[in-house]
Amino acid sequence: MKMKLKRSHKALIAIVVAIPLSLIALSTGVKLAGESWLHKHGNPEAKIGDFFFNPFTGRVEFGKIVGGRGENQRLSLFRAEVDLEYWPLFKKRIFLKEVKVSGITLNVEQNEAGELIFGGISLPTPQEPQDAPADDSGEPWGFGVGSIVLEDIDITYRDPSISANVDLKSAEVSSLETWTPLAESPYSVLLSLNGGEFELDGKVRPFAEEVTAKGDLTIDQLPLAWITPILKDSGISSFDGALSLDISHDIAFMKEAGTLTADYKGEVDLSGLKVERNPAIVSLGAAKWAGSGGLNELITLKGVISLGDFSASTVEGGELLTLNALTLNDLSMDGPEKISFGELLVKGLSALKTPSGETFTLNEALINDLSLVDSSRLEVGRAALDTFAVNLSRNKDGQLSFAELLKPFEASDGGSEGEAAPQSAQAASKSNNFSYSIGEVELKGDNSFTFKDDSVSPNYKSNIEEILLTVSEIDSSKIEHPSPFDLHIATDRYGKIDGAGEWTLFKEKPNGSLKLKIDSLNLAPLTSYSQRHIGYRLDSGVLGVNTEATVDEGVLKTVAYIDLKRFEMSSLTPEQKDEYTEELGVPVTLIISLLKDKDENISLEIPMEGDLDSPDVGIGPTVAIVVKKAILSGAKMAAINYFSPLGALSLAGKAFDLLTALSFDPIIYADGDPQLSEEAKAHLDTVAALMDDRPGVSLRFMGVATESDRLVFAKAEAERLAEERAKAAAAEEKMESTTDSGDVEKVDSVNVESVDTKSNEIGASGGAEEEAAQAESAPEPAAPPLPEIDNEVLYELARTRSSRVKDYLTSKGIAQERIIEMSPLIKSGESDLPAVEISL
Repeated sequence: MKMKLKRSHKALIAIVVAIPLSLIALSTGVKLAGESWLHKHGNPEAKIGDFFFNPFTGRVEFGKIVGGRGENQRLSLFRAEVDLEYWPLFKKRIFLKEVKVSGITLNVEQNEAGELIFGGISLPTPQEPQDAPADDSGEPWGFGVGSIVLEDIDITYRDPSISANVDLKSAEVSSLETWTPLAESPYSVLLSLNGGEFELDGKVRPFAEEVTAKGDLTIDQLPLAWITPILKDSGISSFDGALSLDISHDIAFMKEAGTLTADYKGEVDLSGLKVERNPAIVSLGAAKWAGSGGLNELITLKGVISLGDFSASTVEGGELLTLNALTLNDLSMDGPEKISFGELLVKGLSALKTPSGETFTLNEALINDLSLVDSSRLEVGRAALDTFAVNLSRNKDGQLSFAELLKPFEASDGGSEGEAAPQSAQAASKSNNFSYSIGEVELKGDNSFTFKDDSVSPNYKSNIEEILLTVSEIDSSKIEHPSPFDLHIATDRYGKIDGAGEWTLFKEKPNGSLKLKIDSLNLAPLTSYSQRHIGYRLDSGVLGVNTEATVDEGVLKTVAYIDLKRFEMSSLTPEQKDEYTEELGVPVTLIISLLKDKDENISLEIPMEGDLDSPDVGIGPTVAIVVKKAILSGAKMAAINYFSPLGALSLAGKAFDLLTALSFDPIIYADGDPQLSEEAKAHLDTVAALMDDRPGVSLRFMGVATESDRLVFAKAEAERLAEERAKAAAAEEKMESTTDSGDVEKVDSVNVESVDTKSNEIGASGGAEEEAAQAESAPEPAAPPLPEIDNEVLYELARTRSSRVKDYLTSKGIAQERIIEMSPLIKSGESDLPAVEISL
């Protein structure tokens, strides 16, 4: 028996059958429509495996989507689930109770035209958004999600510059509702970017007027090499390293004001950094920041920054710089214009490594209380370098040892050769207004400086074993304020240099004072340079200097007390014609001999004065010129003053040379006399004493005869001749009287002679007046001419005089080889005196 169904039952059955059929049809339709859309947009083989929609529960499920175009344009989805609640729709709210997506593989590519391609699907370029008309229909629709869960999502992004792979392992966020803007939405994310692990946890309020996000961010070993292409425009050809961080953050964004604030705390680590920018490669083993910071009106930062195992080299492998560690303690930054460090510590620094070793090494540098104020003033409490070494050398071509290391940089700087762009007025003003101060700078520890020069012969080598220096109260804004300093240097084992004083470092015409003492400085090694620059060889010598100098408005005034022990200097040219000989008027070797005492030492007191602000040369060359002139002048005056007891002339500031100045008083003789007077002996005693104290000095003695000597000799000869004639005449007369008479006659003649004699005596008185009258009236006989005296007589007299001077000086202990007798000289001038002349 057939049962007839009621119409209502039929309708119910139809509905029951229609619903699943419609759901199947809807699912199939959506699936086919989706596949069609994918096919039309570049995925002809795309397939959607599953799609299900339950209108009663609001649940949508789809998955097993496979598409893409090859390995580089993949598109796949394993599963997606969405639960929609209907009830909130009545309140104009779209609420998804749950969204789950897993197993996505997607390639995203941006071509050179800027077009984005997602898994082979080319999307149209987004149009500029147009302002939507205001909706005055009432309250806007709300949107909310109970939870979003994402798992196993692999996205690969590639554009002409970079390639990145994001592996989202899991992500979850809950309670996202626009109608509860102040509610916090917890989130957690675990992903990998190019192998670097990211982990985010926290709470966010995305719909509040003040958007906030609080939480933690951890990054573990994020590689950096993938950003290298972005940096190529800046010349960086390689960039490698890894970034790690672990920070807590509190971020807020005010929508209406458009302001962003952030506070964060934690650590940032950078390891294995290597940057190559031709011609240099920079490597950093580790860099770390630990502390806190913020982004408000200003960027703030507090904490510690440390660097380790830093190095810089050339692409060819030359080592430019290595640094074991650098630490910035108590870093504080309140914007770019206010930065301070409690302590900056550098350890294990070396620079410019050559085949012979590092050019510079530093054990430790410590800077305390460093701060930058208003970008215009740098203040440092104290800076100290502890134990550094400088090792410089120059090859035979005069090239410094590290020059080869820097050649690649000279080549890379060959860009534009034009003038640098003019500095803006604002930048120039800032530069001019910038000032700095340092409380104290100290060089301490076992510091050394070594220099070897193969460009000179003999090769020069110097070693400074100790360098200690303190300079305090340095302030570029106080140009009138002097900076005290103290210096100690020990060089080549025995030499020492000590200086102390103060100096206005920043004044155009400086003021200052200096006490300088140089002790036991060996000059012999400097012969390598003296031969090249002044043509003299420094054979030996030890220098000592003691001076106190003052500088007033750029004018240097000082008196230097110089001691030279065992100083020997010889000319490279026999003629000894050079600027120093011309300046002194005598060879340099002679002036050295004049200045040496019996111990072969030289002591000079040299005043110096000169303007350091010379318009033609700088301070260094000006000081050199002042010192040179002062030493030459001082040497002159020292020699003149020492030999002044011998009559050396001081010409009261007039131009003269030393040979003119050292014209000694001669030894004066009586006319025709070769004997030394007592006055002459006293003069020679002074000569002997000075020569004894100057063993390097030899003197020349020249005997001089004059016409007055000739006259004395002529008169003496005339008297001798007259006496001889008188004696001859008397002898002849006597011989004649003896021959003419016999013995008797002799008796008679005697008697007669006696009688005559008596009569003469009787009549003498009577005839005296008559004889006198006759004598007056008789003419005087003419004086006979004086005999001529041969020049050889005068030469012999001159030789005798100089010979007796030499005998006298040798009797006083002066070595005969230091007493040089010159050829005798005859002078015929009216004012010329008989003498022995003394000269150098």
